[in-house]
Amino acid sequence: MLAGQKILILIQHYLRLLAQAFRNKKVDKMNENYNFFMGVDLSPYAGEWIAICENKIVSHGTDVKEVFKKAKNSCPGKKPLLTNVPTEETMIL
Repeated sequence: MLAGQKILILIQHYLRLLAQAFRNKKVDKMNENYNFFMGVDLSPYAGEWIAICENKIVSHGTDVKEVFKKAKNSCPGKKPLLTNVPTEETMIL
């Protein structure tokens, strides 16, 4: 089998997995939480970790492990979006 054929097979496999994820709506839920993150004022949480689940902030604080633990308890069976809210001094490139 040629290298090009192997790459094509891998791409086809990846596309099938991606289509399955969309069908399962897992990607949609992740996108919803991300869109919430991008559209809400997070200035009260600057410098803290936040966890977002089902379009709401379910926990926040400076200890990422605690924030994650509280988030898992707040929305069992779901995968919350966990992120750090940058301060004004943070430069994002």
